[in-house]
Amino acid sequence: MSLIPRRQERPLHLSTADRRRLLRHGLVGVLITALLLLPLRWWLMEQPVGGLAWVMLWGGLVVALGLLGGLLAYLRGWVELPLAQLVRGLPQEAAPRIDLVPEEGFAPLRLLSLRINRLLEQLNSNAVAREALLRGLVHDLRGPLTRLILRVEQLRLETDVAPDMIQGLQGDIEALRNLSDQLAALSDDEPLENRAVVLALDDLCHRIADTYGHGRVEVRTPRLIVRLDRGSLQRTLNNLIDNALEYGEPPVQISARLARQDLLILVEDHGHGMRSSELLSMVHLPRADDRQESQHRGLGLSIAQHFCRRHGGVLHLGQSSLGGLAVELRLPLSVLVSSKDRRRQRREPSPSEQPDPFSAG
Repeated sequence: MSLIPRRQERPLHLSTADRRRLLRHGLVGVLITALLLLPLRWWLMEQPVGGLAWVMLWGGLVVALGLLGGLLAYLRGWVELPLAQLVRGLPQEAAPRIDLVPEEGFAPLRLLSLRINRLLEQLNSNAVAREALLRGLVHDLRGPLTRLILRVEQLRLETDVAPDMIQGLQGDIEALRNLSDQLAALSDDEPLENRAVVLALDDLCHRIADTYGHGRVEVRTPRLIVRLDRGSLQRTLNNLIDNALEYGEPPVQISARLARQDLLILVEDHGHGMRSSELLSMVHLPRADDRQESQHRGLGLSIAQHFCRRHGGVLHLGQSSLGGLAVELRLPLSVLVSSKDRRRQRREPSPSEQPDPFSAG
């Protein structure tokens, strides 16, 4: 059974208020047209032959043009403009919080906006519930994880426990710790202004690549000074590189370039790419032919998508010229720090460096 009232089950019918508004537009249009064509009426009445017929023709012309102009004005003000506002209000990309669209225009358009807002409210509610669930999982995981670490340390002190068993337990604990860190990254709702720092993108990429050993990760990033969440970016790149090395083939290449309105950071591998273009938007699925057969579903792409959204960007997946998958972090140019901004920051002392006005001397 539909939740919408029965009077709204015929959405293409105009409401009483819409009919009155349309009639008012028509009458105003007729009045304006009559005033504009009034000189033509007096000229027709002065004609010696057929003057009355010409005046009747003038009246019909006034009514037709007036009603047409009123209809066009009504469609412009109550259909076209509200529909344009509705389209502009709809998000182009998914976001943690989606603003509702305006409920304006004639009755069918208002009903459409109402149903869209119901869906958006449900999406917002699901996003809030998902974030609360992630924060709860992180909190609940830390307690058992701490107890497991203590018990493994106690087992290490005992002589009758096999070293292989302790090593296996430590590997499981490390996997649980990584999972907890990833869930914490997804549930992080701290404002970006409190986490963003100025850093050199190429230096960070080189330091990350050095942790994987020689020849496994290549960096082709120009000198770019950016303001980003350093921990989130490092976690994102580490996850993408780990996934590329696990499911693709080395070397993994990190590159960056400037587009018209975006900063593009790419992580590419030499694997077999994706099975079909339909998977390009499915960021929660494994990404290559061999990856489709795997039961492992990590949070790497979700963390990357979360990082892009927090910085006002988007995540794109595509085929790489290297043969594998290309993960593209598309960020706005506002994350770049100009030389003027860097000089101003060097001139302005930090709060810890400012002199104490109450100090002696």
